[in-house]
Order: sequence, then C-alpha cells, then structure tokens
Amino acid sequence: LFVVIKENTCVQIMAFQEVPNNRAVNIIQNLMNFIDENEPKSKFPLKQAGTAGIPSAASVSETAIIDANIDDAWNGIKAATFEFLSNVKTTEIIPDKSSPSSVGTNRRIIYNDGTSQLIQITEISQISKSISYSIIASEPSISYSSANHQISLTEVTTSNQTFIEWRTDFSNDASLQVIQDSRFKKREGFKDFKDYLSVKVIAENYDDEKKEDSSNVGGKLLNVKIEKSIQDVDIDKMWGILSNFGEVPFAKRVTKCKSSDGGKVRTMTIADNGGTLEEKLTNINAKEYTLSYTITKNDALPVTNYNATMKLTKAGKGCKLNWNATFNAKDAGDSLATMTIEQVLGEGANDIIGYAKK
Repeated sequence: LFVVIKENTCVQIMAFQEVPNNRAVNIIQNLMNFIDENEPKSKFPLKQAGTAGIPSAASVSETAIIDANIDDAWNGIKAATFEFLSNVKTTEIIPDKSSPSSVGTNRRIIYNDGTSQLIQITEISQISKSISYSIIASEPSISYSSANHQISLTEVTTSNQTFIEWRTDFSNDASLQVIQDSRFKKREGFKDFKDYLSVKVIAENYDDEKKEDSSNVGGKLLNVKIEKSIQDVDIDKMWGILSNFGEVPFAKRVTKCKSSDGGKVRTMTIADNGGTLEEKLTNINAKEYTLSYTITKNDALPVTNYNATMKLTKAGKGCKLNWNATFNAKDAGDSLATMTIEQVLGEGANDIIGYAKK
C-alpha cells in the first residue's frame, strides 16, 4: 500500500501484490517523478524528504549467463571469500583456520574504499550449488535492519555454461536507493566474476609418460600458461603497471614488497605462509610489451628453476595478457607444484586487471 496526500485527496495504489516487489519499486519511483514534474513540491512533503526515505520490503534478484562450466564457477564462489570482486581488498575467515565450507563461520571483508563488513555463512550446498549469507556488522553502519543474500548456480547443459542468480531479501526499512544500489552492484559483480573465470589455465607436462605421476619431485619441466582478455583497459595503462617491476600494489596476497637494483629486483612477503619470494627482471621490451623474470630466492612456493614471461597485445579497445611460466617441482609432487602456480598466475592476473580498472 502506498499513499500520496494531495491537498484533500488521498490516492491509493493497491495492486502491488500482483507484481514483483522490484516492479513495485519502479512504479513508486515513476509516480514520484510524475508528481515532482506536475505539481509544486511544497504540496508533497514526502517527495521533499527524498525517495531514500521510502521504506520498501523487496527482494532484488539479478541473473546472468557465465561462460564457464558449473564446476569452475562453483569453485569460484563456494568458499564465500568474494575474491572475484574487484572492489574487495581482503577477506578473513573467522574463526581462524576453520573450514571455508563450514556453515556458521564468519567472513570479515575489507573493501577498497575502507568499508569493513562481517558476514555470517548460513548455507553452503554442494548439491544445489548455492551459498547464503547475512550481514551481521558493518563499518560504516548500514541504513537498514537486515539483508539475506543467496548466490546459486545452475548448469546450462546444452552449452557448458552456468546460469547464476544473486538474490537479496531486504528488511522493510531498506530505501529505494539501497535497493537500486544492490541491483547495480550485483551486475558489476557478475562482470567481475566473468573476468575471474575467463582466465584460461593450461597446465602442460613435457613428459607424457609420467604425466599422471604426482609423486615424482623435481624431475620434469612443467609449464603453466595464462591467457586473459581485458576489455576497456588500454594496453599502455596495463604496461605501465607491469613494467613498474619493483612494485606490486595490485597483489592482494603480498603484505610487503621491497624494491632493489634500480627496480629490477623485488622481494615480497606472502600473506598465506609468511614466506619470501625474490624475483629478478631478466628482460624487458617496451616496444613488444614484453618482460621476463626469474625467481632467485624462494621459501614460499614448492617450485625451483622458475622462469616466466608476460606479454601484452592489443585487442580492440582493450588488450590481451599472456603469462607463461616454466618450473620444476620442489619438495612436492608435480601436481601440487602445477596447481600452486596455476593459482598464483590466475589470481595475479585478476589482481592486476582489477587494479587497472580502478
């Protein structure tokens, strides 16, 4: 029920029960705009107060098709750390060392703008491929009482794609502005998720006879390649970030970075295990948008003899990143070493692109 007082006339709109809540919100907004355009504002104090003050219980649902199979998409969301979002700086699982798949655990999410939110995981379903969570604390504080979120995936069997739905049920004190903001953030989130999953990781093993033998350590040259299409980011902007080799402001898992030898060497402390990586620039070609580097000191990754090349090429209004690394396993099987570098390059590519789009 929505009531507008116009002098001595009471106008009632009673049909909202027959349309979705988000449609009702649009009707209200259109009505208020009509009143604002056709009558003096002094007769309508509710409009003068602003549409942000209109309470509206609503469920906001956005959907998209993701060009990835459902298993890859599920792996991207099941831990509920939201690392795929470009506006998320860090995520901490609480209690520390608890399983990411445990219902009832919390996540402290720090956003790039400094906002801190504590969410509680209320459901993680491997069968239905869905997660649910609620915001239980926020700094700065939120303007509504509660919001329950659910992200669910459905397999598109005819095309090997994934249908994703992100739904939020707000309390009745959520304003129109909050509801619309939620809608836009979900759409931006889908774009980030598509970028996150579009990283193509190809692990190649040069010794076909021992390809499946994960117990062999350090005997084979392994290779991981990343191919990443980057829309709406100029190649020179991307190159400016990559070529500044001594600094890694984009790297979410690096807690400290020290540059030396005129920016040709970077020494990084890794957040996950406190280990140290020292990487040295071995070649750089600005005309070809290409650089190569090697790991000279390492107690953070299960690899040795690591060499990598990063190359950018123009692609329409954006560019394309190719990142190729070769290495041997160290103190681990080939499978573990390969999976680790897949993760390092995949997350690194997304970190760089997210930073470039700011």
